[in-house]
Amino acid sequence: MAGSFWELPGRSRLIGTVNWNSQKVFRFMKICKMWSKMLAVTGIIFLGVVTQVGFAAPAGAVSGKAASGKKDVAALYLKNCSICHGDKGDANTRAQSGMFPKPRDFTTAEAAIELTRERMIKSVTEGRPGTAMVSHKKKLTAQQIEDLVDYIRANFMRLPVSEAGVPPAVSLGEKVYTQNCSVCHGDNGNTAFWAKNGLNPPPRDFTSPEAQSVLTRERMVHSVTNGRPGTGMMPFKKRLSKEEIAAVVDFIRFKFMGVDPQHDTGAAPLAQNKPLTPAAPETPAHSGVIPGVDAPLSTARPAPKGAGPHPAAPESPAAQTPSAPAPGAGMGHSINVDMSLPVPGGLKGDIEWARKFYMANCYVCHGVTGQGDGPRAYFNIPRPRNFTSDEARQVLNRPRIFNSITHGRVRTVMPAWGKVLNEEQIAGLTEFVFQTFIRPDGTGGEKKKAP
Repeated sequence: MAGSFWELPGRSRLIGTVNWNSQKVFRFMKICKMWSKMLAVTGIIFLGVVTQVGFAAPAGAVSGKAASGKKDVAALYLKNCSICHGDKGDANTRAQSGMFPKPRDFTTAEAAIELTRERMIKSVTEGRPGTAMVSHKKKLTAQQIEDLVDYIRANFMRLPVSEAGVPPAVSLGEKVYTQNCSVCHGDNGNTAFWAKNGLNPPPRDFTSPEAQSVLTRERMVHSVTNGRPGTGMMPFKKRLSKEEIAAVVDFIRFKFMGVDPQHDTGAAPLAQNKPLTPAAPETPAHSGVIPGVDAPLSTARPAPKGAGPHPAAPESPAAQTPSAPAPGAGMGHSINVDMSLPVPGGLKGDIEWARKFYMANCYVCHGVTGQGDGPRAYFNIPRPRNFTSDEARQVLNRPRIFNSITHGRVRTVMPAWGKVLNEEQIAGLTEFVFQTFIRPDGTGGEKKKAP
């Protein structure tokens, strides 16, 4: 193989050179690999330190980086909430047609009135029993839930322009109430539905005339502190501080009973909201004040001795119309109201039309069940009428209901519907209220004229 490559001059020198260079390259690569591992470990340690101490983070930096930034929270809303509540928070989605109750429309005035921040955080965290709203506490962090609620309130809800008039104690009280009291007394203070049927006696309805007639601030503080023996009301003196107990009482009196904390005398709410004139000698019937409706039952004229449950004979010649005592009238009080009187003028109306009108216009204050617990009720002072109370059922006959609907009620938010509805429509509305709430048992029928 003379003259081949393997016999060329310098062959051994060439191969030796190549081998020598290759060894140097391999050694250099090994060193680089070792240094790369060391740099990688150093980088991981450095990143861990930066994460712990917040490298280059200025003081006051925003917390909750995972959900910070409007775009991040918006994406969180679209991923978790929009399928039911809609991209614009108006619940206008295909999913809502198959749900009952339907998802909340955050853009309504009712949502702005009812949904406090604390309540929304609780709903997102724990869900809403009886609805399609599920718990998100295993899916989202506490910070993400707060960011999500703040995003909804800022972008979809028509919140009050200013809440500066609400004392700080009320805000603290709202938090305490939401965490400890709403489960029994209800979000709106009118007793949770399950508690009405599951506890005996049921928890206090703070919106009822009875509660507003007897609950002084001192009594409420004592009840929260020490509980109420014989009821489901437990003592909170070991769970809440004195400041928290005072705050939750002030919140209840402000939110559900219409007492301004800055002017609270400590007396029962009804005595503060409707002060009585002690020098007035007239009976309630003469002065236009109805016991149990416009004032406590204690303002009624005492019955003569031996009168029993029956009213005394009228003293005025102009009031000689005989009347039977109202069902359930209190012993020792005289309330002369004829519950069988017809609508003035013998007017008749369409009760079915009235039902639809009530559910579209009146329920927002008086409530679907007539208990004065509509979504706007708690912003009205005095509170809207509770048609189902014993006091109202003693005195609200058809003529009075007809008159109140027609002319409104002075010093209340009750408007004069006589400027909007005709007499037949008001008559139908009167009969609907009377038959549905005042006399649902069918008593109190109109008097038939003697032949």
